Amino acid sequence: MTTPMQRVTFVCSGGEDEYCTTFAVFGFRYALIETDVDYKPEDFRAIAVYSDMEARGGFSCSNEKVNQFYKNTLWSMKGNYLDVPTDCPTRERLDRRDLPAALPLL
Repeated sequence: MTTPMQRVTFVCSGGEDEYCTTFAVFGFRYALIETDVDYKPEDFRAIAVYSDMEARGGFSCSNEKVNQFYKNTLWSMKGNYLDVPTDCPTRERLDRRDLPAALPLL
């Protein structure tokens, strides 16, 4: 099973521009910017959108790589929760078997 590629093409006006979706939430890891204009990465901003979930526990250990893995796992979970668990390729492949475990958290 493959996931279709999402693509947003935004053509700038030549002045200061802003792109913000309406009625759509999607994730991305990288953005490709094609331009002849000089820019800095800090000229751009992305907004994380997810449900406000109360932490009921935590984890830390002496291994910083394991701690970072835990933090990455939390970000991954937040990315799939916007009021309800959303579909993603992993959940589709697993036939949403994680839903019973997630329901008490909602």
